[in-house]
Formats: sequence, structure tokens, C-alpha cells
Amino acid sequence: MSRTQRILLSILSGLLLVPAWYKWGSGIVLFLAFVPLLIVEHDLLRKKGRAYGRFWLPALAFLVFNILTTWWVKNASFAGLLVALAVNTFMMTLP
Repeated sequence: MSRTQRILLSILSGLLLVPAWYKWGSGIVLFLAFVPLLIVEHDLLRKKGRAYGRFWLPALAFLVFNILTTWWVKNASFAGLLVALAVNTFMMTLP
């Protein structure tokens, strides 16, 4: 799998996590949301020695998720939005 495909799958995973948190969405999508990210992780585990994506690709997925669900924090403080995005993304990526 190419690097571009891994990045696109990570972004897709982040986008699929979003609908469950809006009133027009459904929580059913959450069952499928991690599948693209798990495919990326499986591909990275098969290629030993390529550890660059084991942190950054899930971080990209969670950054997309955080941007699309906590964008409204910018109404209070733009700096608060940046800190919230950084901290939430980091804490979601650790596990």
C-alpha cells in the first residue's frame, strides 16, 4: 500500500467518526469508522522497520475528527481551539 493510500484511509477514518456527534448523524457509522484506520495499522505492522506512521497516521485521523467536531471553540478563543486540537489529538492518539 502506498503512503498516499495510507494517508487517504486515515482521513477517511477521521471523516467517518464525525457523523455520530451531530444530530443529523447516526452512531451506527462508528462501527465502520475504525476499519480504514485498522487497515492502515495492519499494513504498517506487516512492514517492519517503518514506524513513522504508527503515530502520525492515527494522529491525522483524530485531528480531522477533532477539527470537524470542535470547530465551534474558535468562537470563544482561537488560541483555545489550537490548544484543544493539539491536546485532544495527542491524547486520542496515545492509546
